[in-house]
Amino acid sequence: MHIHSEAGLWYCEAYSYERKATRVYRVDRFLDVKAAPSPPNLEDAASPIVHVHSSFTEIRIHLTARGVLRLERETYLASRIQPQRDGEGLLSVRLRPEEYDWLVRILLSLGTDAKVLAPEGFPGPSEPTYQPDRLLVYLTTDDIDATLAAIEAHGGKTVVSKTEIPHVGWWAIFTDPAGNHIGLSIRRATDS
Repeated sequence: MHIHSEAGLWYCEAYSYERKATRVYRVDRFLDVKAAPSPPNLEDAASPIVHVHSSFTEIRIHLTARGVLRLERETYLASRIQPQRDGEGLLSVRLRPEEYDWLVRILLSLGTDAKVLAPEGFPGPSEPTYQPDRLLVYLTTDDIDATLAAIEAHGGKTVVSKTEIPHVGWWAIFTDPAGNHIGLSIRRATDS
């Protein structure tokens, strides 16, 4: 386990039994800390954290100036932002497919401050579908298609149809009859 500080925040590199890999956690987000058995094969790992590798598909994301500022706290992404005109930036990373969920959560939190340029079809905001700075609540469902059909039958509208998040699941956005934007999500079934 390693602890370090960056941009005024404390980070802890530790083994995740859930992900079966070493991860980076923000210390201020800990709810509880307990002793655990030693992680398996940790001493055999060449690098405790490998978020980036040249053999993985390149993901390129255009960031507004505000998006660049908002990503400063994401240690592994901030160092990979290439400055562009007017304070904007180009983020280029090659992540393991297991890390897509992490990146998609970050991209969705940026809203219109991030636009996925490549690869085509990678989930994330590409065009504004709702007003910037607007809260977007996501609900989980067992069947996005059936849920969207029921919503439309009751006066709602699909804004973003069912979209795959590779290796993670699917998401969609709809508006209710009052015009509120709400997201839907479903996780891909994992093989046990």
